[in-house]
Amino acid sequence: MSLCIGVLKETPDGERRVSLVPGDLKAIKALGAEVMIETGAGTASAYPDSAYEAAGAKVAKSRDELLASSQIVL
Repeated sequence: MSLCIGVLKETPDGERRVSLVPGDLKAIKALGAEVMIETGAGTASAYPDSAYEAAGAKVAKSRDELLASSQIVL
């Protein structure tokens, strides 16, 4: 089993930041880690789920799935 890094969606009102952008996924994947994002994690920062998927991330079906699958959470 490889290391899974989970990326949560920020929940405070007006928060637009995301802890990982799709462009940084290549470096993480090159180290052998997997990345799972919460649905909509990058939307407020203009990164749709499809951009993360195209970069190699898996989109979690729920926050609970992400938390249960990830060894590191951003």
